[in-house]
This record gives sequence, C-alpha cells and structure tokens, in this order.
Amino acid sequence: MINPNYCLRLSAVVLVASALGACSENTATIDVNSSGSTKVSMAAPAFLNTRAINPDDLRLTVTLNGTAMTMAKNGDSWVGTGEVAQSDTASLAVEWNEVMPNNTNLLLARFNEVATNVNAPVEFNVTADRYETEGDVFDADKDLISNLNERRQDSDPFDPMDPGTDDVAPRVKIAAVDRAPIIDGAFDSNIWGFGQFQDVDDLDLLVDSLIVDEVGGNASDSVNYAWGAMHNARYLSIFVLGRTTTVDSPPAIDSGFEFWEDDSLEIFIDGNLSADSTGYDEVDDLHIIIPLASNINGQFADNNSGLDAEVRRILRGSSVQEDVVFDVMDSDVIEFATCICFGQRSTWEIRIDMLAAQIPVGKTFGFEIQINVDDDGGRRDIKWAWAGRGRVPGDTNENTDIAWLYPSAFGLVQLLPFGGG
Repeated sequence: MINPNYCLRLSAVVLVASALGACSENTATIDVNSSGSTKVSMAAPAFLNTRAINPDDLRLTVTLNGTAMTMAKNGDSWVGTGEVAQSDTASLAVEWNEVMPNNTNLLLARFNEVATNVNAPVEFNVTADRYETEGDVFDADKDLISNLNERRQDSDPFDPMDPGTDDVAPRVKIAAVDRAPIIDGAFDSNIWGFGQFQDVDDLDLLVDSLIVDEVGGNASDSVNYAWGAMHNARYLSIFVLGRTTTVDSPPAIDSGFEFWEDDSLEIFIDGNLSADSTGYDEVDDLHIIIPLASNINGQFADNNSGLDAEVRRILRGSSVQEDVVFDVMDSDVIEFATCICFGQRSTWEIRIDMLAAQIPVGKTFGFEIQINVDDDGGRRDIKWAWAGRGRVPGDTNENTDIAWLYPSAFGLVQLLPFGGG
C-alpha cells in the first residue's frame, strides 16, 4: 500500500543545492492518502522561466503509478487530484510541454523515477538539474539543438534549417563538437585539438590588448596569452592560457574579494547581443571573475569549482543585474579548474551551461576574455583583453577598462550548429 506524506521537491537550477526537511518547506508536494487519493501542487522549474516561453502556454503532466493527474494552473502553481493504483512501488513521471501556435505540444523537460519498498514514506527529489532536456525526444526537427534551446534563442524548433547563421558577422565561429573535456585545468590534446583557437581570419585568439597599466610602461611586448573554445549544444567549454608562473613569482591571493586585483580571468557574455553602451541589461548580460589561485590556510593552491564554498574563488561582476539568474557557485551551471603550472603557462578550463547563461547557437552574441596580472601583491599591475581596444597615448585605465560596465565593449562570437554553418 502507498503510504501518505509523499513529498516531491523542486529547486531552481540556479540555487545552491541543499537538503530541505518538511514538505511544507518545498515548492511542490504530492500527498497520497492511505486510500490512494492524491493531491499534487507544483511550480515550473526556473529554467522554463525564460523570456521566450509564455508561462500561460506551459502544460504539465504528472503521472503516478500509471495514473495521469488532472492538472490545472492556479497562479504560479499547478494543482491536481486523482486516484493512484495501490502497489509496492511508486512510479513518478513529470513532463513539461509548451503549446505552440499550431496547437502542437513541444516537449521541453521530463523527469522519471521509481521508488520501491513503499511500506515507509517515500520522498521524490525532483530538483531542476535532474530533469532531462536533451536527446532525440527533445529535438523535434532533429537538428541536434534541443527544443528548449531553440525556444530560448527564438528559433523554430520544427525547422531544421533554423537557426541558420545570422547577418551579424562574428569575429570567431566556434564549432560544435560531440565530446566534452574533463574540467581539470589540463590541456588534453585529444579533446582540445578539436577546439577553436583562431578567428575567422585564421589569427590566433590572443589576449594581448593592454587595457590597464598600473605600473607605467612595464607591460611585456611579447605577451602570448590565448584562449580557445568548443561547444556541444549544451555546454560551452573554454580553455585559457595565461602567463608562466614560477616558484619565485607565485600568483597573488592577497586582495580578498577584489578578485580583479589578483591574477584572475574575466569572462563576459551578452547572449542577446543587446550591446548596450549605457549598462548591463536585466536579461542575460554576464560578467564572471575566476582567480587563478585559491587561498587555503593562507597558502595559494589551484582554484576549482570542486572546492568547498568558503575556499572556491569565483564571483559575478558587480554590474550584472539581480534579474539575471545565473549562480556561479553552482558547479552544474559553471564548472572550472585552474592550473598553477610552475615553469609553464598557467591555465583556466571552464564549462558553462549554455541554457543557464542564455547563450544561443547560430546567432552572434557578445563575448570577451580578459586577464588580470598581479606580479607583486597589492593592486594588479596590468590587464589584458581579447576584444577590448588597446591603450594609446593619452588613454587612462578608466576609458579602456570598460567591459565590466558596458556590453558594447564585448567582441562578437557565434556558435555553429552541428554540421557547420
């Protein structure tokens, strides 16, 4: 017999995962009484709350032990009741569809789980990261771009030729690759040999435009910092080569939460190419800062997303609007690892969830890579950019270091769909 007090929990994809206690604390519940009568209350996962999807067009199907509940929307929640066949197992299926203009249901996300030995209360943990959104059943036009990604970037999920490439010419075209690197800060040539390290003119992607000079003319003329990238329609992976670090000149870790004052990497993303010259929008303009080193008991060490939260070093830039839901502390959203490679070029390796970052496929978007260098502790000494305009005589740091304020200073990048473009 199914016991009462089943609890189905739903957490937004951008929240730090935590164990919740009583069902009353959760955003979704399933209550099954001893006779099998069922009450369901659920809310849509956060990743469905995008500007492209009208919440009034969402349809929720909840099936428990083969019985489909009758679901109705009530405000931001969905509620339903039904009868559940008695069994020693509890099989839960949750499915979100969008009703399209032609009245076709477009499958966006699905969750399935079976609980056994239900002679004791059972708890279903349906967090947003456990939903399926990728695969053949989530790709109506079979173009290897999921229905959810197509809706997010406003392309036609039933047209395999959409998205095509748009008419905004990118500086870099990044190929789709059916593989993904292990994010450990090490350059794996078997993987990264397929990455894009040149622009459309076959020039290396060098981070060599000097935009901050705190020391006055001491910047190296032979800087060769570089980056490359690849994507698999779900994750954008980035590899960045920094400066050579030696035991005599370890990376700085003395600037607290002012990460830009230490050796660090900055990544900028403008998914809808708003290219605003007045400030960051409330949609998808992002700025992420990742120091090269973590600070463990006062000693520098490689920095990565697998470290405990109090040791891991990553933050969103101060210009990112609160409305932009992107949790840099969630390793499912952004995974990263650095290598303080003594005697060699130090590295950053990053994997970004394209859905969470609202990065489109086939459409040009804003993107920038910048590197801060701190040779002697205290304030940073210099800062280099990939796309940013380099300094000329008479420039100040304030009029060249502007990407953290204005997305109009980003470069232009396009992710190609599978099969080229």
